[in-house]
Amino acid sequence: MNIGVYLKMLFYGFKEWYDIANKFVDDRPSIVGVLVHAVVWVAIIGIFASLIFAIMHNIKTWKPKPNSHLMYSYFAGTGQYQWHLIYKEAFKLLYDHKWWSLSFAGSAYWIGNIELQSKVISFVLSLAYIPLTVLGFFEMVFRRIIGTIWIYIFAFIHGVILFVISLTALLILPIFKLIDKSNRNVQHCSNCYYEFDLPQYTCPHCGVKHKDLSPSKTGELFARCECGKFISPFILAGKSKYEASCPNCDELLGASNIKQFSIQIIGGNDTGKTAFLAAFQHIVMNAKNSLTQATLYGYPQNVFELLEQTYESGITESSSETEVGVATIIYGENNSVKQSGLLFYDIPDEVILSDSYQKNPLNFIYSNGIVIIIDPLNFDAVRERLKKDGKDIALIGSSEDNPEELIIDFINQYSKIVGRAANRMVSVPLAVVINKTDVDIVYNEIGNSVIKKVFDTDPIRYNNNPLNAMSEICRNYLEKNGMTNAINHLESTFSNICYFSISAIGHESKDGLAFKPNGVIEPILWLMQKENGDFRKIFDALGAYGV
Repeated sequence: MNIGVYLKMLFYGFKEWYDIANKFVDDRPSIVGVLVHAVVWVAIIGIFASLIFAIMHNIKTWKPKPNSHLMYSYFAGTGQYQWHLIYKEAFKLLYDHKWWSLSFAGSAYWIGNIELQSKVISFVLSLAYIPLTVLGFFEMVFRRIIGTIWIYIFAFIHGVILFVISLTALLILPIFKLIDKSNRNVQHCSNCYYEFDLPQYTCPHCGVKHKDLSPSKTGELFARCECGKFISPFILAGKSKYEASCPNCDELLGASNIKQFSIQIIGGNDTGKTAFLAAFQHIVMNAKNSLTQATLYGYPQNVFELLEQTYESGITESSSETEVGVATIIYGENNSVKQSGLLFYDIPDEVILSDSYQKNPLNFIYSNGIVIIIDPLNFDAVRERLKKDGKDIALIGSSEDNPEELIIDFINQYSKIVGRAANRMVSVPLAVVINKTDVDIVYNEIGNSVIKKVFDTDPIRYNNNPLNAMSEICRNYLEKNGMTNAINHLESTFSNICYFSISAIGHESKDGLAFKPNGVIEPILWLMQKENGDFRKIFDALGAYGV
């Protein structure tokens, strides 16, 4: 039987192999037929074993992506990498007579190199060495000739299939990239102010941080981490559920894919910034019961726990005099990859007033809205009236910062950081909030009852919007109390300003008496009036009036 017959054997089924082998045995003397038959079958098994062992040894070997903690996907680098390793090792095993001791060639090598203490056993084994060597020689000739042809054919077919599937995967990759990109939100880090749309994701299996977890040559739906586990790089396949951090400074994010609305809270010490945030978050978080198909939470959690304690206890503590405080309310609907984040930056007056402060408020660049809180108990006329009426106890804990100086320095800092030209106005909405209207002499001039009375007298003048009446009354109140210069600076800088009267605590600060806030929702609602996103649903659930 010639080589061509054996080549056919590789492509026939086992029944045809058996018939051909039997015919071979029938045509030759019995012992010779059996030996040749055995040599052929051992060689064929060796060919298959060489390939199978090469596949098993390299099937888990993935090609690492340079400067990454991810591996190339099977159809975009790893498959070709494994293909090269598999067939390189397959040919090495095919030509190596030493690795498989169950073959004739392997047995002869083993006997020739074994060292035994028993001379009898060594003699018996030596008798088998020569015939095994002869049979091993013919086995290796057949294995190398037929095996080389067969493995080359198998490698070619494997390579063609891999090429076709890899080409298909690369052709659909831009679609996954586009979908992933279109579902991302541009965010900025509240710690280093770095802007990004692809956060750093943490592998839930090993904790390594991935800066490049998106559809690419590492995979469209699944990517292999260096720990060997698969994670999703596709935003619609669960990526947004992984812990995320800033790719620049590693600061943890409250959520991986939020549409941010950043609000700067400006005010002097003891103007009520902390009380304002405590009251606002309490009211918003109570909207959870009306939002059954959504999630709503605050980040960092410890900050919101302290704010809630402040609300319930009725006692406020001054925020840091040097560090910018950040609190984020995050809203997301079930099964949605996009979330909304309302970021509050509590800016200490020291950041505004001190030119030597190391960390200028770079978050001003990302301002979507600004709140300036003014303590009316700082005005000379108000202080004198309270002292005259014997109610100067209300002055305990009031702000001692000059609001006009703070506002002017804020405008200078803001203009410098955002690069505002002197003759260009800023369109970012600005809410000027007069706090502590629970104090009688303040309430009597800008309280709700006063505003309602003025509005009801001539609603057409205010375009049937009580907010316009409030803004006018509060602006006049500030001018009356010597804030004309500050108002002129604000109105020559910001083109969209509204004035509000609120009471964050709702009563005199007293231990054990919880807040009864009034008007804290409206300034934020007004700032976000052009936003028709998720937070509008929260305000609707709260029954806040429109603007």
